[in-house]
Amino acid sequence: MKKLIILNSILVLSACGGIKMIDANQQTIIEKQLPKIADKGGQLCICRANNFLAAVRSYDMTANKEFIGNLPNDSYFCVNLSPDEYLIAGDSGFGMPRVSAETTIKQGQRKYMEVQINTGTLSTTSSEVGLSCIAGTM
Repeated sequence: MKKLIILNSILVLSACGGIKMIDANQQTIIEKQLPKIADKGGQLCICRANNFLAAVRSYDMTANKEFIGNLPNDSYFCVNLSPDEYLIAGDSGFGMPRVSAETTIKQGQRKYMEVQINTGTLSTTSSEVGLSCIAGTM
């Protein structure tokens, strides 16, 4: 029984993952390292913080059902998109929850989204949280 309690505690604590927030100076440095936003478009950066839960699962991400990138554990990617409304979705194909959210991409702007495995969600986030998540994957 004691071993079961210890194992459950380890799993709960390791599944929490989380993002360590960075200061404004660090955010500026990370932002300068990101790919350039296309002249006639906007950019979407999707991050997945390190998390023990489903660490070996990778999400295939789509924008309006068109493949835009692969998102393994503890990673991010940025993609330039035309200004428009999009349904961003991710599927691991291994029984993990499918994640999806709607977002609008505007010309000259960068949008941040985060996949949270522990809650099974994909959500738009602030630049501060998005850049902190990206910094945690570098």
